[in-house]
Amino acid sequence: MREDREKIKKMMLEGKINSDEAKLLLKALDESERKKERIFKEVLNHRRKREKTLLKILGAWFLFFFLATSFPFYLGKLQSSKHSLSLEALEYFQKTNHFLKEGDYLKAAKFCRKGIEKFPTSLGYSLLGAIYELVYKETKNNIFKEKARVNFDKAENLRINTKGGEKMRAILFLFILLIIILSFIGLGILLFYNLLVRREEKANKSFADIQAQYQKKLDLVPVLLEAVKNYAAHEKETQLQVAQARSKAQEIAGEGFLAFDKEKLKKFLESQKELNTGLVRLFALAEKYPDLKASANFLTIQKQLEDIEDTIARKREIYNNQVRVYNSSLRYFPMNLIVKVFKFEPKEYFEIEKV
Repeated sequence: MREDREKIKKMMLEGKINSDEAKLLLKALDESERKKERIFKEVLNHRRKREKTLLKILGAWFLFFFLATSFPFYLGKLQSSKHSLSLEALEYFQKTNHFLKEGDYLKAAKFCRKGIEKFPTSLGYSLLGAIYELVYKETKNNIFKEKARVNFDKAENLRINTKGGEKMRAILFLFILLIIILSFIGLGILLFYNLLVRREEKANKSFADIQAQYQKKLDLVPVLLEAVKNYAAHEKETQLQVAQARSKAQEIAGEGFLAFDKEKLKKFLESQKELNTGLVRLFALAEKYPDLKASANFLTIQKQLEDIEDTIARKREIYNNQVRVYNSSLRYFPMNLIVKVFKFEPKEYFEIEKV
């Protein structure tokens, strides 16, 4: 863009074009620059929408993974806490064993109760019940017989609860395994989703480059018509055809980013084909009017339009290659599953508008 401005200024200083013609050319360049910024803004907005979706998915997945991993950690910490209490209770059970060997069953029962208070287990209650039975055999006191029965019942209930706890632990293990599997699946979805978004945005960016060149071409047409009018004023039919084709193409281009709409793209290419047909006829006038053919302004615009067509051809090839990569990705497994969920659409190749 800067080079074009320098060329126009140089031509004006050399007297090849007047100030009014230079203003028209500079105005066309300014308009092309504004349209290019608008196109890239549309691409940027589209990318931001994708990024918001990604952030929502990433946030939900992170929260799910955090809760899933924190729950087993909490259970493990709780189990570790219980284990530390069992170490404290071990001293009481050791003293219980000591007094059992000495035959002091009442003291053995006392320390066994303290051990159970610190770490209640089915084995602990069974041991306490057996100690009370020994005391009952020595004293024949039915109170100890009843205490023995109560502790045996507690041991049995705790044994049943322990089996239930083992089932719960098995269920918890399966739950954690499921969480891990789902986490890997979620991570895979995010990676493939992000890959599709990057490839789609590359194609969109390339298309925006093409559309910016087309807009530059449309902005130069009025300047070209003004230059032709000065030398071939009576060739109104050809000039009118070009003006109408340019107006139609400009209207379609102004509807939005064409890469997002297959029908709009088709109409745009048809309008460009019609415009190119008119430009071919317009350039043919130069053979009939030597003064027009020798006009520096006319030659400059003609050269710029040719350069634009060359640029469009190069960028079209880049765009079509990126579309091929993107469209191929939509068919690969497991990305084809993600395509259905997030509604990624294949893009059309940019065909040449043959005259």
